[in-house]
Amino acid sequence: MQRPRARSGVVAALLLSYAVATAATSPEATAVEPPPDPWARHTIASGPRGADGVHLADINGDNRPDVTTAWEEAGLVTVSLHPEDAAQPWPTVTVGTHLYGAEDAVFADVDGDGNLDVVSACECRRIVVHFGPDDPARILDAAAWTSVTLSASVDRHRWIKAAVVDIDGDDRLDIVGGGKAGPAATVGWFRAPQSPRDGSAWTYTVMSRVGWTQSLVPRDVDGDEDADVVLTDRTYIINPDGTRIYDLRGTRWLENTGDGAAWANHPIGFARGEHKFLCVEDFDGDGREDVLDGASGPTYNTTFLRRNLGRWGPWEVTPIPQPDNVGQYQDVTVGDIDGDGDRDLVFSYSHAEADRSGVVWLAATDQGGWERREISGPSGTKFDNVELVDIDSDADLDVVTSEQIEQLGIVWYENPAAPTTHTPGVETCVESPR
Repeated sequence: MQRPRARSGVVAALLLSYAVATAATSPEATAVEPPPDPWARHTIASGPRGADGVHLADINGDNRPDVTTAWEEAGLVTVSLHPEDAAQPWPTVTVGTHLYGAEDAVFADVDGDGNLDVVSACECRRIVVHFGPDDPARILDAAAWTSVTLSASVDRHRWIKAAVVDIDGDDRLDIVGGGKAGPAATVGWFRAPQSPRDGSAWTYTVMSRVGWTQSLVPRDVDGDEDADVVLTDRTYIINPDGTRIYDLRGTRWLENTGDGAAWANHPIGFARGEHKFLCVEDFDGDGREDVLDGASGPTYNTTFLRRNLGRWGPWEVTPIPQPDNVGQYQDVTVGDIDGDGDRDLVFSYSHAEADRSGVVWLAATDQGGWERREISGPSGTKFDNVELVDIDSDADLDVVTSEQIEQLGIVWYENPAAPTTHTPGVETCVESPR
């Protein structure tokens, strides 16, 4: 959807004030005391252990966003339907189970029958399609869902990310899978057969080796009308003896050089530390998509705006200071939080122990800088990706996320901003097709 553009003067001032090359460390943020009261937190679903990410889509056709989530420790994949009163717990169904390590779940109509399904990736070394019911009235009936494992994914390596897109241009949705942490880990795609419900008929093509897939974003990056993939690689690959054998950490894109058979690797940016989620967005309104990404670790915490000066490069790199009193960078997304027409930033964090916040936002200032604002307060320790959507239909953007350590589950934070004439809908960086 069309998103409001940031004022050009604000963006120019931002770029001027921070126009430096990639630095070894991120600049210190200006200390701004958070307001005493965080946003109101509402629980979508809780109970199982390990809520690990959220993905939004309207699965039942009521024009309200629903949520699918993988619960890592519980090994469950669930769908939660947006109720009339969003402040109440959402009706939730378990659509599939894994032995352990459910890591990612995304909505997509895999078999093209007009009904949304769920694709899940699991550290139990398999990718599964959970086919949804034909009758929307049965979405909350667990028996109406059919789970099919892609045979080509089994025992290959641990899977941590999934995305769905037509790679080879045959008008069938294929599945891109991202592996994790091991000498055999890869990013690759599963070709959809004529009968997508036949799990044995999907075939796998390796696109790249990978250390630890963090983001998978299908895009036609080079404008040649096929699907490329933008990704973040969190860490390097090591042998069992601890020797490093492969290191493409950072943000890069994989070029589809012909029907998905061959792929070329193109670097976008690197910073020391572990690279986490990225955001693909035309940040400055010049018609070219930019990238926001970041990396973190015990002694390193930074985010970058990588402004696209051409056709996916060269890149002008602008460090964005991390605010005070937060955990380690996990995700960033872009939206007009306060309704003033500027692009603001929403961050999530892991390791938000003690009095640190796990979700905050930075308000764009007229001077081209940022002001820290509170969202979560000190409750919650490890948050995953953040999504911006008007959950309560009051014409401002709320925040949907999940928290894994303190078992807050799937939650949304209610934007306290006064209603405006701006009707935002969903405004979020692309993590997988929505």
